[in-house]
Amino acid sequence: MMHWRVSSYFIGLFAKASITKPWILKIISYVVELPLLRKLYEYFYLKKIQKTLAHYESSPGYQVALEPFNVCNLECTMCPYPDMDRAKSQMTMELYKKIVDDVVAFGHTRLNLTHYNEPFLDTNLFERVRYAKEKGLIVGFFSNATLMNPEKAQNTLDSGVDWINFSIDGGTKESFEKIRVGANFGETVNNILHLIKLRRERNSNKPEINIHTTILSKENLKSSNQLKELLNGADTYTMGLVDSRGNQENYNSMKTLTSSGNKTRLYPCSIPWTTLTVMSNGKVCICCRDHEGEVILGDLNKQTITEVLNSEQMLEVRKLHLEGQGDKIDLCKNCDSLYRANLSWWAS
Repeated sequence: MMHWRVSSYFIGLFAKASITKPWILKIISYVVELPLLRKLYEYFYLKKIQKTLAHYESSPGYQVALEPFNVCNLECTMCPYPDMDRAKSQMTMELYKKIVDDVVAFGHTRLNLTHYNEPFLDTNLFERVRYAKEKGLIVGFFSNATLMNPEKAQNTLDSGVDWINFSIDGGTKESFEKIRVGANFGETVNNILHLIKLRRERNSNKPEINIHTTILSKENLKSSNQLKELLNGADTYTMGLVDSRGNQENYNSMKTLTSSGNKTRLYPCSIPWTTLTVMSNGKVCICCRDHEGEVILGDLNKQTITEVLNSEQMLEVRKLHLEGQGDKIDLCKNCDSLYRANLSWWAS
């Protein structure tokens, strides 16, 4: 959890600075291109990356992100889901169990039941969690909390799920519902508070409850400061800056860092070493940014996780990123994750 917590801390600071003081990004964009800094990067930073990679190449990756059902009930303004053309499908329990068994056999320990989906829409959610827990995995998921009625809250606690990350992008009805289109602010807050209450009554510390805010504007940044008081009893409160995926009117503060020709793309992405993303049809896509499944690295209907991780496709993706040529992959070309999650991740 060390990498995650350190990265989350820096991402939160970066998100606030990006909205309140956008000139900071212009300075960063300029500084990271200075010849001296690039030399320092090559001498010090690459060594740190190689040391980190040595650990991950000799042990299983950090987690598997598995999407059991690629359907969501909202149309959030920063998410590409509303425009997603990928066929909707619900993963069978047979394939799910095969993948979980494979996860365990390979030595992974963490399972995240999230990609482009609202987990509470999956009729097999709690059965999936229980099966993964029986196999000894740490299991959690991201949710918008809108569908977590009292019955589902009870089932959530009974399932043994280890953590839930609730996405709440504003501390007022106006700011929240402007972003989370189709959600009701009051009902969503009450759903989370009810889960917190049930957990307290059971004297339990599971699931770990995190409140996460995506920062899109000064308005929702300001209102989000109220969430600690409004959702008192959650375990952590984190925030991140809106990223470059999807159709986003609000995405502008990061453009200075993702403009074409920016040579700082030599910073490799950590995801090819740390996270395996499995879509509801069983195919493995390159990462969480790949909502359409444009870059397929394998198919767990036919392959094992070991085979996918050692496939020509995966090895080529890793090679390109290590050589500073990640932008040769179309999906990676305009990705801004390198400047937020990855810089702090590799350094931690």
